[in-house]
Amino acid sequence: TVAEDGTVTAIAAGQTEITATCGNASGTCKVTVTAAEEPLADPVAGDWYYSDGTWSTDLDPEREVIGVVFWTGNPADEDMLLAAEHPECVHGLVVSLSGDEASPWQAQISAYGATVWSWVEENTEGFMDGVCHDEYSEDDNLNKKLGYNNTKAAEAFNAGAGNGLWPVDAVAKAAAYGETVPAPETSSGWYLPSAKELSLLCSGEYDGNIYDIYGETATAELVNSRLAMLEGSAQLEGYYWSSTESSSYSYAFEVSFSSGTVGSGSKSGSSDHVRFILAF
Repeated sequence: TVAEDGTVTAIAAGQTEITATCGNASGTCKVTVTAAEEPLADPVAGDWYYSDGTWSTDLDPEREVIGVVFWTGNPADEDMLLAAEHPECVHGLVVSLSGDEASPWQAQISAYGATVWSWVEENTEGFMDGVCHDEYSEDDNLNKKLGYNNTKAAEAFNAGAGNGLWPVDAVAKAAAYGETVPAPETSSGWYLPSAKELSLLCSGEYDGNIYDIYGETATAELVNSRLAMLEGSAQLEGYYWSSTESSSYSYAFEVSFSSGTVGSGSKSGSSDHVRFILAF
């Protein structure tokens, strides 16, 4: 509608032309009104996550699915680096549809002979210690969502002078996956989950030390039921590497998706798989 004073008010979506006349002079302009987008509903576990950074419970064939929501909440409540670099990521965590492959955590760990964290602590600033020092303590880093921090620290290690001789293979694969399947700008980008985040993906929330979990796989079952609906996606099964190192330098933590058990494995072992997540 157009008021007598020339004020134009939108009343519905569509296109129109408005002409103004004064004596022998006139002018016309085209006006397009677009409908306001409906606000996104709060995410829930099992929602589809799309390449444009949105999500929905019902599959939208007009959008590209790149993952499945498996946990909701603020993923940066323990990861200060994630909070600083992606303050908009307060909705939850998403697991990738694919990128699932067997890989050593760090194939040349014997030649390197130390934790990645020892190099990071000495050569960089701004990272948190993500190493598990006591798996029997509920207060240990094992029970914290630090995957983004750990991944970025390992990426700094991989880029360090001389470290190309013994890179963190599992983290390098996360970076390669991000090149193949770009993450939305509103997300953290793909990273290797910490032991806690892997446990959330497999077992869901657990009231206690995740090192005590056995036989809890409800979230993995939910996510797998969603993944089964999409051709080309990979089921979650077997053992997966986390980005959480052990203080015993040759070991990193892994999670069994058949039982939810959290344990440590030799970094040079090549039977564990990698799978990537992002914060949104």
